[in-house]
Amino acid sequence: MTIFYGLNRSALNEYELINHVKNPIIFIVKQIGILVPFFIMLFFIAPKLKIKIENKDKKFIFLFFINFLPIAFIFLTSLTLGVKIRTMWMTPFYLFIGVFFIYLLQKEIIYRKIKYFFIIFFILFITSPLLYFYISITQTDKRTDYPGKKISKVVQDKWDKNFVNQIGLVGGSEWHGGNLSYHLKSRPKWDNIFDNSQSNKIINSELGFVLIGDSDVLSKICNAIFFKVEMLGICMIGKRK
Repeated sequence: MTIFYGLNRSALNEYELINHVKNPIIFIVKQIGILVPFFIMLFFIAPKLKIKIENKDKKFIFLFFINFLPIAFIFLTSLTLGVKIRTMWMTPFYLFIGVFFIYLLQKEIIYRKIKYFFIIFFILFITSPLLYFYISITQTDKRTDYPGKKISKVVQDKWDKNFVNQIGLVGGSEWHGGNLSYHLKSRPKWDNIFDNSQSNKIINSELGFVLIGDSDVLSKICNAIFFKVEMLGICMIGKRK
């Protein structure tokens, strides 16, 4: 499930030849953008980048590989498969990037300028959540604003009023169907039934079934209980009371 989720999020199903060039370039640009604030802070404490590397320095070799080898592998993955790498997927690999550069530039650090490092750090530390808060308030179409609990409560109440069995299966897109599946009290299985050759068998089984998606489409194909919630269509099939 985790592997398939990653493949779906990487837009592997939206394959185009240009993706082998476009997505790796976007990946590198985004990684550089993430690290720009760090390099700005680093510049204030080590303005002269005089690097001396010893061939037998095992600490340097270790830090270099744990920081840059994963990035190289992910870049090659994007290059060969043409997949889109989500920006935040890479953040765990930067946990030791600071250790690497401090170790590399330890003799060049000017400790009396360390206050400038902390000033920039606190500015970024305060600005980042404020900017995120502003975007969250002004842009209501973000996934963080998706009313998943509200939709699931309406669906659960409607289901309890009309059916005696539990919801055992949820269909629909990975986002809408998966979100609904997560919040319903019976924690039903999510399945993209329209890509499943056994879809008729699944729908006609004893499992309580809920399909969520485009309201205009579902209103035409649903032959059971249909209603709208938050601009989405809901179709429910189960054992009637």
